[in-house]
Amino acid sequence: MSWCLGVCLLDKLDQAWAQHYIAVGSRTFADDDNARCVASINNLTSSSCFTGIAGAEHASLVLAACLQAGGAGGAGTTVRPSTHTFSCEKSAGSQYEIQMTPGLENSCVFDDIVSFIKSTFYKDIIDTLEYVTYDDLVEMTVKRAAKLLGKYAWCVRRKRFCQIIPSFWHCAGTMCIDWSSLGVRLGTDGPSVLSYLVWICLCKVCGFKAILHENVDSFPTTALAHLEDE
Repeated sequence: MSWCLGVCLLDKLDQAWAQHYIAVGSRTFADDDNARCVASINNLTSSSCFTGIAGAEHASLVLAACLQAGGAGGAGTTVRPSTHTFSCEKSAGSQYEIQMTPGLENSCVFDDIVSFIKSTFYKDIIDTLEYVTYDDLVEMTVKRAAKLLGKYAWCVRRKRFCQIIPSFWHCAGTMCIDWSSLGVRLGTDGPSVLSYLVWICLCKVCGFKAILHENVDSFPTTALAHLEDE
């Protein structure tokens, strides 16, 4: 997948280099049991949070296109990108980007991830933020994950509440503003902590089989340990 993301970036910078990487990628898959690779791609489901410009979604589309162009799977084989079940983005610009991406027409586009919290528990969590340590807050929240999150969320695309459908793999770039050297650097006291905790709960409830998470080096990863058994 990192190779595929590289193709996406190179395509914006240098068309010749992009074509080179596409050719290399196609040969690599063709030499490595391409039928099994295509079958895996065709049956994958994916989802994302905080990806901004739908990077993971675009990567899946480009990967399928590269395999198809390289003849992977043999003549007459159609290579489909992974089926995208949902995206969760607070930014209206990001929501628009995903809705306008060909191949993602059937996926749900959810609003701010904090809205996943059931209204009956929202005030409890906000009050708890003020008097417990970060590690204790993580422990308390994750233990109640199934109770805290609703099964439905507001879908911007369909203008109604839709079910949150789990996927096989999930990609997220949680907010770094409280940890980046260019941000406000409030750490665990910053406002982004709530979104991160809700995301951890989402991963716990959905039981994703593979998770790609990205943030800055100074970001605390202890909460991710709660997902190791999933």
